Amino acid sequence: MSIDPANTVDNAFSTFLTNYFVGGISGCALLMQCFFKQDPYLMAYFLLQSVGYSYAGIYHQFFTNPSDPAGKTIFLFSVGFTVLALPCLEFTLTENTRLRMCLAVPNVAVAFCVVAFEKTVFAALWCLGSFAVISVVYMVRREILRALGNATITIGFVVLGVFSGVFCQCYRNVVFPDRLVFNENGLFHIFVAVGLFLHMMAEAIDASNGTTTCAFGGCKQAPANEDGEDAVDESPEQYPPTASPY
Repeated sequence: MSIDPANTVDNAFSTFLTNYFVGGISGCALLMQCFFKQDPYLMAYFLLQSVGYSYAGIYHQFFTNPSDPAGKTIFLFSVGFTVLALPCLEFTLTENTRLRMCLAVPNVAVAFCVVAFEKTVFAALWCLGSFAVISVVYMVRREILRALGNATITIGFVVLGVFSGVFCQCYRNVVFPDRLVFNENGLFHIFVAVGLFLHMMAEAIDASNGTTTCAFGGCKQAPANEDGEDAVDESPEQYPPTASPY
């Protein structure tokens, strides 16, 4: 048996289960941000990813007709949320206000096109390119774990595009002989879950080391002393001698 995406929703158990799994991973990363680093942009990123993929899970589990207005609305908003998550992640790479605006505007425009005009394929291509660029930036900054995480998500989008028929359907039925059990959507979600998990681990390591990723090139918090207060550099260069009044 096979799934015809033009006539029915992908209701494979593995599809909506992995959707919820991605939502759960993102939710765990969000909780970690709330309790440890408290980076507002990363909190927004993981929140939007969690909501977006959880909504997609609801769509794949409970709707069978792609023309159903309620199901279509849920699915389009789920894709829109994941697109809006991108600028939140990109904001952690720079503190330049103008650059942040330049990053936000196209992402908001793509999210609007998804919801208003149902341009989900364009959104997938946009996410693929965005995650690829983000991976390169992290690699340049030598933040290997984050680079691997976002590169894994990029590969997931490539896999989804190849096997969903956007580029070709050459080996889809060979790789997924029973697409009602497991198909390219479930495989894509696994890549996304692994990528988000790697990014979450990178944030956890930074939180334990007392570092942040607030700007391009990285910025570090001062290490805490034994009393839990930020260490202060009391070297002679910081406090040059002054002339005695006596």
